[in-house]
Order: sequence, then C-alpha cells, then structure tokens
Amino acid sequence: MLLKKCISDDYDLKKLIKIVFKYFCVFVSGIILYLLNVKVFSMIKGLELTSYQGFNKLGEIWGAGILKGVLKGYLSFFSLIYSDNCGLSNSIIIRAIIAFCFVISILGSIYCIVKLMRDRMKQIICFLILLCFPLGVNVIYAICVTDNSNIYTIMLYPLVLVFIFPVFITELIMNKKRNVWSKKLLNLLSILLLVAGVYYCFLSNEAYLKLHFLQEQTTSYFTTLITQIKSCPGYGDELPIAFVGDKIEDLTLTEMAGFDNVQIAVAEWNLSEWINSYTFLQYMRYHNGFSPKLISQNEFEFSEKINQMPVYPDYGSIQVLDDVVIIKLTKLE
Repeated sequence: MLLKKCISDDYDLKKLIKIVFKYFCVFVSGIILYLLNVKVFSMIKGLELTSYQGFNKLGEIWGAGILKGVLKGYLSFFSLIYSDNCGLSNSIIIRAIIAFCFVISILGSIYCIVKLMRDRMKQIICFLILLCFPLGVNVIYAICVTDNSNIYTIMLYPLVLVFIFPVFITELIMNKKRNVWSKKLLNLLSILLLVAGVYYCFLSNEAYLKLHFLQEQTTSYFTTLITQIKSCPGYGDELPIAFVGDKIEDLTLTEMAGFDNVQIAVAEWNLSEWINSYTFLQYMRYHNGFSPKLISQNEFEFSEKINQMPVYPDYGSIQVLDDVVIIKLTKLE
C-alpha cells in the first residue's frame, strides 16, 4: 500500500511522510500494548510466560539480539532460491519460480523508483520500504531471537507474498504505463503461480499422508507400551508410574524413507521423534485414553534392581518395584 501511494500522484511528500509515521506509530503502539497486557495480566494471575520460542523474552532482548534476528530474517528470505527453507523450497522447480519472482520484483521495483517517480525524497522512502520487505515477511526471526528458538513452517506463512509481490508490481506498472510486455509478463507470472500452487497442493497432500501414518504408528506404539505396563506382574491401576530416562531407543522403528522430501516442520519427523516428544504423556492421554498417576524419577531412590533392568522395549524393562511401576527408557550413568 505504501509503495502504491509513493507512485500515486495524489500523495505528495508531506502526505506520504504522515502515512509512514502513522503506520510506524501503529506498529510501535501494538508492541507496547502487547507488552503492557502481558505485564498486567501476569501480575493479576500471578503467572509467568512459558519459555516457548523466546516469546517470553519479547521486550527484554535488544541491541545485538535484535540485529542477529534481523540478519537471520534476511538470510532466510534469500535462502529460498538456493536451499530448502522449512520445506517451502525443496524442489528445483519451486526455486526457479521463486528466483524468477525475485528478479521481476527487483527489476520492477527499480523501474518504479527510477521511471515512475520524480521526487527524490519519495524515491528514497520507496527504496527504504522495499528494503524492509524481506524482513516484513520474515519478522518472526526478529521476535524469536533466543538461542533455543526454532522456526517452524507454519510460522513462515507470510512468505506467500514472495509470489504475490511480482504480480502487484507488474500491475502497478501496467496501470501507469500500459504496454504489451507488461501484459505478457503478467500472463507468464499467472502460469508460474498456477504451477507453484499445484506443486504445493501435492506437497501438502504428501505431508498430511505422512502425518496420518505417523499418528497411526505412534498410537499403535503407545498401545503396545500400555498393554505391557498393564500386563506387568504386580500391576495395579492404583500404582504410580515412573519413566526412568528421557528417550526410547528402539531399533525396530521405521524411518519412512519414502517421505524424505517432506521437510515441513513436524511432518519431517519420523516415529522416533514422535514417541520421544516432550508431549508423549499428553498424546497417550488423548489418543490412548491412558492417564495414570505419575511420579518423577527424582521422587524415589534408585536401587540396584533398577540399574540392572534392561532398557525398553527389551523384556524386563517394565517392573513393579516398591509399589511403583518402573519403565526404564535409557541406561543410567
């Protein structure tokens, strides 16, 4: 919208500066309002934000941390043309289409600034707006700036503007100066975007198919685990359960090699990652209907019997010791 106003003759420099300042104030006030709401309601409820993806640090990290996030945002944006970025550019065809969109966007922007604008200050403002475009669609990198932040595919949906912007800039030029080349270019972009849309439809179907298989496999795996727990000698539903260790290492797990090209977050995982997710207890509760009383491995003393127990899924890795059902997942150091 700002770019369109820059080119329009209806907006002089004074009006344009007012609009830019207004948008900037809306942006800053939105952040301040968010931080204020978080502070107030945290005090009212007596709670702290969960340390998820660095969102709890928003407003606390400045300077080098923000600059690092901004740099990551720009690098991630341009990585679409030479590498797979969260499953969004995992094909040479898609990378070629994205590269073409980049070229048209850059050349179209240069044409707009040089040919369609006469005011030097408006040209500078337009250039700065365009310079912020890669960060605008990747602003999540400037928000999740902690070392343990992990950007997922679903957090990068604004990248769809990579395909929309060249169409926008081409139509903008057509409205100012109609010529046959702009119309042909617009038709070519329409065909390429149609190809990209069809490709992403197939990719999403493949990803959902893999997720369906993974859900079935995970439910089946935990069903077997629950059956073994309830079949353990001395088991009673009143007994608490303790998981000793933090990762199941099962050599019989499938890797689903046929879906290697699906690098979309969560869908890129295999069964090993699913059963070892930090939400595995919630998964068993909702998908298997199994919600026993749990105790932490720190709430009881480790005995020699536990040290001698094999590791799941080997026989004997689930035992009732001192009225506690022990499931040993990993060897103890």
